[in-house]
Amino acid sequence: MPLNLDIYSALVRPHLEYCVQLWSPQHRKDMDLLERVQSRATKMVRGLEHLCYEERLRELGLFSLEKRRLWGDLTAAFQYLKGAYKKDGDRLFGRACCDRTSRNGFKLREGRFRLDIMKKFFTVRVVKHWTWLPREVVDAPSLETFKGYEPETCSKFADDTKLGGGVDSLEGQEALQMDLDRLEHRAIINESNVRHKYKLGEEWLESSPAERDLGVLVDSRLNRSRQCVLAAKRPNHILGCIRHSITSHSKEGIIPLYSALVRPHLEYCVQLRAPQFKKDVKVLECIQRRATNLVTGLEGMSCEEWLWTLGLSSLEKRRIRGSLIALYSFLRRGSGEGGAELFSLGSSGRTHGNGSKLHQGRFRLDIRKHFFTERVVKHWNRLPREIVDAPRLSVFKRHLDNALKNMF
Repeated sequence: MPLNLDIYSALVRPHLEYCVQLWSPQHRKDMDLLERVQSRATKMVRGLEHLCYEERLRELGLFSLEKRRLWGDLTAAFQYLKGAYKKDGDRLFGRACCDRTSRNGFKLREGRFRLDIMKKFFTVRVVKHWTWLPREVVDAPSLETFKGYEPETCSKFADDTKLGGGVDSLEGQEALQMDLDRLEHRAIINESNVRHKYKLGEEWLESSPAERDLGVLVDSRLNRSRQCVLAAKRPNHILGCIRHSITSHSKEGIIPLYSALVRPHLEYCVQLRAPQFKKDVKVLECIQRRATNLVTGLEGMSCEEWLWTLGLSSLEKRRIRGSLIALYSFLRRGSGEGGAELFSLGSSGRTHGNGSKLHQGRFRLDIRKHFFTERVVKHWNRLPREIVDAPRLSVFKRHLDNALKNMF
């Protein structure tokens, strides 16, 4: 094993890293092309054929070429800023004018460029990594000491790491903030780590197709269909319990239970996860249809007749109502400052309509049309003036309920 590593380190890897500060690969396909060479070299070591690439590197004490390029960039930056090439470094890098003392205290100024190709230059791409280095690394007294810190600093973190701890003193606050700063730095270093496999003890961690935030599941394409399925699962169980445990299926017995126990699950965080597709709308509407089926005396009626008889509205109409109420709160009530950042008044001089029309944006991706700040605009612009100019929220709700009966 040592012989194979020595040959690889002496004869192969120098070709992969020759003048890497100048020609560092820009695209993922170029990085994969170089990593395949090192992967092929590690496969030649006996006894490691059954391991994946990351495990072979760990067993052999090697780093990925991407991490070595980052290590080389930071080492060269140290030479330019504090080492043998300090005179040239004064021309290549500029100190940032920042009074903040967090992190290393030796921040570099990061330029802004119109062309993305400039971001790949050595003097630009190394700045963000240097700025996020801990203070003890940047203040290393010699190049050898600096190199000794680097492999640990560049270690990879899982994509969904959560950090927490008890804080009961000023020192604890500073320690937690430092941990958060380092975690953010390592996330930036690892920003190109796509679909990497991680291990917890002896077991591999499975990748998740969706991520939960505020109790809502959203996948990588901002699709919320999985959340709609989950939102319908628990109400189905609750309706089953109501059906088998309640003997009286009258309107006075079923509707209060449905409103208190079932419908809140269907409308939780609806401004964020409003269904995008008709199939998702039908999944949720089927729950309300099943609840109305429990009421006796409504056999032979259509779904619309059931809702009218029971004094209910469709879930889609309730979502529109909730979105308009939230928008009124942003524009008219205590959230006015936040509303100014989320919405903008239209610049049209036409007086037809409510006089407070909002600007409807245009986007290349259809997914943006389903965002709360966009889908609610067309409904707001169709409201009459007396509703939009309501002095209080209670008045707005009363007028809005009357208007929704005829508008939607």
